[in-house]
Amino acid sequence: MQPATHSICLTALVAVLGGGCVAPAVEGVVDGAAFSIDDQRPDVRGGADDVLLVLFEADDVAAQLRTVSIDLPATATLRVGEPIQIGGDDALVGLDVVVGDLVRIGLDDGESLLTSTGMRQALASDGSVTFDVADAGVFAGHFSVDLDDGGYVAGRFSSQP
Repeated sequence: MQPATHSICLTALVAVLGGGCVAPAVEGVVDGAAFSIDDQRPDVRGGADDVLLVLFEADDVAAQLRTVSIDLPATATLRVGEPIQIGGDDALVGLDVVVGDLVRIGLDDGESLLTSTGMRQALASDGSVTFDVADAGVFAGHFSVDLDDGGYVAGRFSSQP
């Protein structure tokens, strides 16, 4: 499979006078269909041994729940500014994409629990992630990967502690 070289618009565009638009944080093709997530601030889970970054979007119009999960090794092994291989037997970083039918369950306190049914998963087969920041629970960077279902995803992320 060729390296992930898909070119997409990934940067936030902000007009000088306060207006503007924001490009999706993640775009690609998953399960044979266009895929995007607007969430640029992943949920960070984990500890000293590994970290899981999760970008997600609940799309009520398409009735879909979409996630991209990036599984990182111990923070100390991350090198800022250097691409890290994703996919393959020797990869240190894992990435998976899940698309499912959105289900909202109303809770007694008025909040909703989000879940999905009919989930379809694709795993990274080739590509890389590059960290611009990896320090004290804050992670920022970008990725571009080919998926085992023949699709691809590319995106940008920036977490807060």
